[in-house]
Amino acid sequence: MQQYSNALAQTPWWLTDAMQSKEQSGAAVIAAMQSIRSRDTSRLDRLTIHARLYAGRNILSLTGGSSILGAYPNPMGMSLWEDDRIRYNIIQSIIDTLTARVGKVRPMPTYITDSGDWYGKRAAQDLETWTEGTFYQTKFYDLIPIVFRDAAWAGTGIAHVFREHGRIKIERVIPGELWVDPTDAAFGDPRSLYRVKRMDQWQLKSMFPQYREQIDAAGAVTEYPSDARTPNSQQVEVIEAWHLPSAPKAKDGRHVIAIDGQTLLYEDWNRPTFPFAFLQWSPPVAGFWGQGASERLKFIQVEINVILQRIQESFRLLAKPTVYVEEGSKVVKAHLNNMVGSILTYRGTQPFVVTPQTVHPEVFSQLDRLIARAYIQEGVTELSAGGRVEPGLESGKAIRTKDDIETDRFSILSRQTESFVMDVAELCHTEAREALEAREPLEGTVLSHRRRGARKVSFEDIKLTSDQYVMHVFPTSALARTPQARLEDVQDMMAAGLIDPLVGRRLLDFPDTQYEDDVDFAPLDYIDWRVSEMLEHGNYEAPNALQSLDLTVKRVQRIWQREAVNGCPEDRLDLLKRYIDDAAEMLLAAQAPPTQALPAGAPPGQLPPQPQAPQLPVQVAA
Repeated sequence: MQQYSNALAQTPWWLTDAMQSKEQSGAAVIAAMQSIRSRDTSRLDRLTIHARLYAGRNILSLTGGSSILGAYPNPMGMSLWEDDRIRYNIIQSIIDTLTARVGKVRPMPTYITDSGDWYGKRAAQDLETWTEGTFYQTKFYDLIPIVFRDAAWAGTGIAHVFREHGRIKIERVIPGELWVDPTDAAFGDPRSLYRVKRMDQWQLKSMFPQYREQIDAAGAVTEYPSDARTPNSQQVEVIEAWHLPSAPKAKDGRHVIAIDGQTLLYEDWNRPTFPFAFLQWSPPVAGFWGQGASERLKFIQVEINVILQRIQESFRLLAKPTVYVEEGSKVVKAHLNNMVGSILTYRGTQPFVVTPQTVHPEVFSQLDRLIARAYIQEGVTELSAGGRVEPGLESGKAIRTKDDIETDRFSILSRQTESFVMDVAELCHTEAREALEAREPLEGTVLSHRRRGARKVSFEDIKLTSDQYVMHVFPTSALARTPQARLEDVQDMMAAGLIDPLVGRRLLDFPDTQYEDDVDFAPLDYIDWRVSEMLEHGNYEAPNALQSLDLTVKRVQRIWQREAVNGCPEDRLDLLKRYIDDAAEMLLAAQAPPTQALPAGAPPGQLPPQPQAPQLPVQVAA
């Protein structure tokens, strides 16, 4: 890629008046990116070092290329996989432990509308369902642990929300791909954002077929000497830039995509935010990028590696027995061999074996102290890192207490994760709204998988703007994670009378009893399905004799009360009341005693003979 002048780099590429043409705007974006790289060269070096500390591999590049991995510097001449130095990667152990903990929780945004009418509340519920379905379709819950891990080793994890081929997609962004001007981002709120990404030449041509020749003419990526275009992978470096509008109705927001020698896209950007969601491990004191666990633990990790290397060298040099034989004694040295059960003859002083102490115990104590200090610094226990339960934590109450303590330790990080999920959800809503406003083809109908089956929700049918609701994030379950502790939680709630046994079984949600639970929960699911049809679509279907009528009356009465408080329209409440009355009438008819036919020839009005109870013999005490 050619080098552009500093004068062009200082030109505001987002201002139409400052740019003579669209092509000059793309050149100014590339020049600005080159200037940022030259002024912030240490950032990419720091990220590479932190990635090496976590991965335990000699990573050379975070942006792709043929030199992603290099050989370990090794005086013994061994290759990458033959390096026999002992390592204890405390950074990877801590990060993987916390990442596994986050992967167990699937937070879901909940929407609270400021509208007092029933339709607004139902629209908020539909928006929650649509968001849940979008998260599942985009596999966002599989992406959260990866972004969380990026935040742990790099300081900042990044997710990109965009539209492609009529669908909303969410992708992980490598931290080394995004750049900000250090001066612009001094207070953590930059106005411009740049992304440097290597893309396959053929993929780029499919996106911009009108610039096929310019893409072919773009320079090859040569970050390292071994990087070049190969027949199987011809990559082009693409610079994408965003500039936020200076005011809500300002016209200086811009979005530009450029390659060397050509501007591929030049359009207005009217959003107040970038299309990225950021998750910071530890918010920075100044600037934009966060601080990760790799950076905070790197000095302890280096010292652990040094001590382990010295221990290994000491064992190799000193952990060898030495046989001492008195000079002049009649000992046949050939008898001193590695054979088991050898017979050694001697005359005079008996030979003896000496194995010197290889390492002082204080060295091992220092190693243990460093490892323990690293775990304590990040709030992780060695037992949890090893997948073991601490002694004495058998009951659900003890596990809940331990979880509360660890939750307090990571309260700031938990809020950061919740904000990240809410930002991704809001970006998905924005993408769907813009597609509808531009009349672009978008698959806005998603499937939300609930217990009673999949439910289709279309974003176009949700009549709710972003200023009509408040978003909150809650975990999918507040119960304990282990089966034993979860069972004790549910038992405590049943003993307190908070839930009945059937609801308690539903809260357990054990996979090995899923089929039996689905069969037992069928009465509840059927009632909820019929109620949903009445409330959402106004479709009434009378209860039938095959459903649980007593459960129907109790449950629909409670739902009627809840919907009445929420301001449900009268016509929908009347459907629920009609359903209750019909179910109660069928229940009374089923409980009434059956009438017996009159005997032949009996006068009208005469009751049929009632069966007499059998007379039991009376036992008289002797």
